Amino acid sequence: RIMTGAPLPAGADSVIMREDVEELDAPGGAGRVARFRGPPRPGPPGRPIGDELRAGAALLAAGTPLGAGEVALLASLGRTVVTVHRRPRVAIVSTGDELVEPDRAAQAAAQVGKIVGSNGFMLAAQCREAGAEPVLLPIARDDREAIRAAFSEGLRADAVLSTGGVSVGEFDFVKEALDDLGVLQRFWKVSMKPGKPVAFGARDGRPVFGLPGNPASSMVTFELFVRPALRRLQGLSAPRLERPRTQVILEEDYRNDGGRRHFVRAQVRREGARLLARPNRKQGSGQLRSMLGVNAILDVLDPVAELHAGDALYALLLEPV
Repeated sequence: RIMTGAPLPAGADSVIMREDVEELDAPGGAGRVARFRGPPRPGPPGRPIGDELRAGAALLAAGTPLGAGEVALLASLGRTVVTVHRRPRVAIVSTGDELVEPDRAAQAAAQVGKIVGSNGFMLAAQCREAGAEPVLLPIARDDREAIRAAFSEGLRADAVLSTGGVSVGEFDFVKEALDDLGVLQRFWKVSMKPGKPVAFGARDGRPVFGLPGNPASSMVTFELFVRPALRRLQGLSAPRLERPRTQVILEEDYRNDGGRRHFVRAQVRREGARLLARPNRKQGSGQLRSMLGVNAILDVLDPVAELHAGDALYALLLEPV
């Protein structure tokens, strides 16, 4: 007898599975005998040495995410300690005198000009989904010093996200506060819809993103700009940095007359080998409902495109379809 996983006895050249063996008493009480139900299977018995891992082979490339299979492989090699990239901590700063915390929603409803600050929680969820650890800071009021203090605290993290205060309003102090803190601005404003007033800078290697205050704009710019950066901070490389990009077929007409490249929130479904896309009816940058049920973002490159049902275009898939 030989148990699963044990080395073959010296001189053995065949293995019969236990299910194909019947044990019987030998005639005359001379012990036990084995009767095989069939001949040994052709080929080498068991698993030869080096069948899975060969000396000198690269087993895990740098930047490989460690899942259950990778951890099992490392354990089998006796590697209980390995060098990894930790999850980046991301500070999230929401700005605006009009914002109140979600647990004070009743107060917002009772006061003119007050709204619930939902963007921070949305961005925190997106950060977690991207593999990062969000740190949600208190709402920063529309005051240069208050916003500066919030960013000063946020710069202790590995990356900083802000939402609101990057446009050209009288109380948009984010850019000035970042200048005060020595954040080198790389760009501000992108010709896209939604999300035009997005800003990006860095200090001491820490990326700082200024996202728009409108929720749909904030969500879309996170997917396009922030998510790849957070994935890179985890040691990942292409193609794991961005969402899968694939071709889809429109199920209905769509007109882009905004004069900018448009990223359209949509629902994509599979029909055989084809992926069919239906844009959300709501596309306003300030409409939370435009993000409900969304599993893809369509990339309408032409700023004045008039698309028809059956036309093909590319989409970023936010989840498997």
